[in-house]
Amino acid sequence: LLLAGAVAFIAVLLCVFVYQRHPHIPDEISYLYPARYFAAGMLAMPAPPVWDGFNLDLMTYEATRWYSPVPPGWPAMLALGALVKAPWLVNPLLGGVDTLLAYVFLRELYDRRTARVATALLAASPWYLFMAMNFTTHTFSLTCALGAALAVAWLRRTGKLRWAWIGGFAIGMVSLVRPLEGFAVAGLLGLWALGVRGRSLRFSPVVALAVGSVVIGAATLPYNKYLTGEARKFPIMAYTDRYYGPGTNSLGFGPNRGVNWSASGLDPFPGHGLRDVLVNADLNTSSVNVELLGWGTGSLLLIGVLVFSGGLRPSDYLMLAVVAGIVGIHSFYWFSGGPDFGARYWYLIIVPCIALAARAIGFLEGRLAATRVQGGAAVMAAVVLLCGSTLVNFIPWRSADKYFHYRNMRPDVRELAGNRGFGRSLVFIRGRRHPDYASAAVYNPLDLQADAPVYAWDRSAEVRVRVLQAYPDRPVWILNGPTLTQRGYEVVSGPLSPDSVAAAESRLPPYEPPSPPAPLY
Repeated sequence: LLLAGAVAFIAVLLCVFVYQRHPHIPDEISYLYPARYFAAGMLAMPAPPVWDGFNLDLMTYEATRWYSPVPPGWPAMLALGALVKAPWLVNPLLGGVDTLLAYVFLRELYDRRTARVATALLAASPWYLFMAMNFTTHTFSLTCALGAALAVAWLRRTGKLRWAWIGGFAIGMVSLVRPLEGFAVAGLLGLWALGVRGRSLRFSPVVALAVGSVVIGAATLPYNKYLTGEARKFPIMAYTDRYYGPGTNSLGFGPNRGVNWSASGLDPFPGHGLRDVLVNADLNTSSVNVELLGWGTGSLLLIGVLVFSGGLRPSDYLMLAVVAGIVGIHSFYWFSGGPDFGARYWYLIIVPCIALAARAIGFLEGRLAATRVQGGAAVMAAVVLLCGSTLVNFIPWRSADKYFHYRNMRPDVRELAGNRGFGRSLVFIRGRRHPDYASAAVYNPLDLQADAPVYAWDRSAEVRVRVLQAYPDRPVWILNGPTLTQRGYEVVSGPLSPDSVAAAESRLPPYEPPSPPAPLY
């Protein structure tokens, strides 16, 4: 309980003082928008008056509406925070819940001391704390996966089918958050459920598990139908097919996989093949080695010691199977997850990896205790010192060096709106779509005609004219974004009347549009 509270508290501090309660990657913006309109009782928003003046990545624009194409599970959970105007609190609280779930689950597989050591390692993990700080899906996906795994563990221990149903419901929730992870968790737990003892029909728990997951997972079918017109067509697939080409986001191999991010280094080779699998695995493994524990020795050393010691137990093999399953299924996907928050596409391996590290600590304690006095105590002292170094050295350095104003995303507009009294105005943002416009657009009202500041992208003179025509009665402000100022947002003109904007723009230093131009979605 203390560790769970500490995780939630540290994640809140990181979110407030490092992340500044502000999204930093395009995915997070695409989660926050549906969270807000779900909380308002909508499944999509009315179309903006000039759609290319309000253009964001990972948003689908249609004639009468616009919406986020991401799966609905995480935005629905995030909507609970949006209802109380604090969506930034959801992941820190879930981080605390996951800490408790991880401990209870590991107690089903290991002795109490191993479970407690593992929980302490988890609570001190930079990867874990930074994931609990942000607005991405992975912490909630872990919540659902741990709930499902715990239900199957209790199913195996008691043989009672109700746990199979509950586990199935939790798997269905994973599929609503991250469909590929739902598939992986269903396969892994389905195989584990085959070992339920005391059942005359060994497949009955698996059937209950499968039916329970389908009951919950099927909730996406009417949602898909509403947004794409086809129950089996996921909005995110329709989005990538439309804007990047058919099949670009599909699983599997071929020259058409991927969205051609080679110029940015996020996808070094066109398509998806064996060399992509090897590169992605190398990038993610290196990231896990750094981020899992934040130790100067590397995070995978302990796991390597256990694996090559010959001291593996059945529960350890189970943890290794989970790691292999998660890594293996993601080998069929073209993208590694990029540099954001470690190997985030592999995030479900965090509890198995931590459990194996804790087992390695116990193994080393036993070996050294048998050969020297206080040998076991020396191992634990080293672990405490390394974890202390992570908390006082690695996490503060990483949070300040990487995640503060990460990707040049910053909440300055939030402060400017209050300090300058923007009120019911039209605010043009000069600069790139991301980060300059995206970082401001997250503060737009859902109703773009509301009595509040409306932020538009000053993409071109032609777009500017059309946006001004759509808002003829609002005072106008013009802001330079961070990529232009190399600092924060700066007011360069305003408040202006709509008629005087052209003259004001002519006096401002020209700026080059993004090169190559951002896609006009």
